[in-house]
Amino acid sequence: PDAGTSEIQRLQMATQAGDNVSVYAVNGNFDDAQTGVKRVFGDASVAEELEKRNICLSSANSINWGRLVPQIVYYFYAYF
Repeated sequence: PDAGTSEIQRLQMATQAGDNVSVYAVNGNFDDAQTGVKRVFGDASVAEELEKRNICLSSANSINWGRLVPQIVYYFYAYF
């Protein structure tokens, strides 16, 4: 969310280096952002276009390592 993050969180996102990283602000709250992400991930035409371009999206919505580690394992398992 555009106005729902701390300055440290904003800097962590906005200063990420890498050719495969993009950061976008959402006008709204966390639920609005999550709804948009779910819509994109569930759209078959988006999935088809991403596959054509050899692009793979992933999402993690937790800063709690106890919740994030199982997601990391899931993504590695799905990738390999």
